[in-house]
Amino acid sequence: MKKIQAGFELLYFLSAVDGKVDESEIKVILHFIVSNFGDVDFDPAEVAESLNSSTKDMLAQELERAAQTFYENTSSQERIKFLDSALSLIAADGKVTTEESKFLLLLGGIWNIDMKEYLIQKLNF
Repeated sequence: MKKIQAGFELLYFLSAVDGKVDESEIKVILHFIVSNFGDVDFDPAEVAESLNSSTKDMLAQELERAAQTFYENTSSQERIKFLDSALSLIAADGKVTTEESKFLLLLGGIWNIDMKEYLIQKLNF
């Protein structure tokens, strides 16, 4: 897996936390990925279908693998830009669920980012 697919999967996971991923969400995810990391060299529908048909254990493993792949193939600035986009994605509906928060904290942990400091900076506390 390359960083572009890993980024797609991570944002897809985040979108799926609320139970359903809308086609418009996939378009937003793909726009972000292409704008920031390059052309998509995989079939997004195929990846989405694979994730949708996975068991909870398989999803947990895939999430960790995607986060690690993205970490190993990006700069700290790219990871922050990714978190900025993820934060915007989950805040777009005006509320942040517990599951969405857990996901962001998990990514921060895997990527060695102090999420408390990150959120203080982003939310201007």
